[in-house]
This record gives sequence, structure tokens and C-alpha cells, in this order.
Amino acid sequence: MTPFGKYLESLRRNRGLLQKQLAHSIGVNPCYVSALEKGKKAPPTKQIIEKLIKSLNLTTNEQEKLWECVELSQFNRKLPPKISLQEYSFIKDLWEQLGTISEEQLIIMSTALKLREVTKTHN
Repeated sequence: MTPFGKYLESLRRNRGLLQKQLAHSIGVNPCYVSALEKGKKAPPTKQIIEKLIKSLNLTTNEQEKLWECVELSQFNRKLPPKISLQEYSFIKDLWEQLGTISEEQLIIMSTALKLREVTKTHN
């Protein structure tokens, strides 16, 4: 399940809607809503997201979280044009480990990535 799928399911359930009801209100097949919630499909187009926002009558905070979940759940990402050979190697190593990384490892890597932000603010 993706962050988008999990959040969409929670929004739908909190509003007491079945997948087929939500699907009908935004003009898609219920199987598509199911696939989105299970993370089998990438987040939908901007037009479908806007229909979800309207159909579910999302608050500003809910809309912001939905868009954040869209970004977090992207299946494909492009590498920036100027990355080092070490970054390529790290990406390969990380890719091979995805799905098996422990919480401790995630904390260490996240902390290391945030070090750059800390040093930027102190300089």
C-alpha cells in the first residue's frame, strides 16, 4: 500500500463511502479506486485528484496531505542530470535493499540526509 492509497482509503472510509460510490462520484471504475487504494496504480492525474477533492469535500489540511501523499507515492522518478558516480552507486545499493530496510537504518539515512540542511542554516 502506498501513502496515497492508505490516505485515500482512510478519507473514503471516514466519509462512509464504498469504493463504488466514490468511483461513481468521480467518474471512474470501482476497480480503479480499489487499485489506487491497494497501491497497484500510481496516483491519478491532477484532474482526478481535483475530482476527489471536490467529491470528498476535503478541508485545506486534507488537500495538502493528499498532495503530499501523491508526491510520496510516485512510482517513477527521474535522476537529476548532475549526480556523482558515488550517488549512482548509492542509488543502486538502496534500490537493491528496498523492502528490507530496518527502521533503524531508515533513521540513520534520514538523519544523514538532514545534516546538509543543518550545515546550510549554520553557514
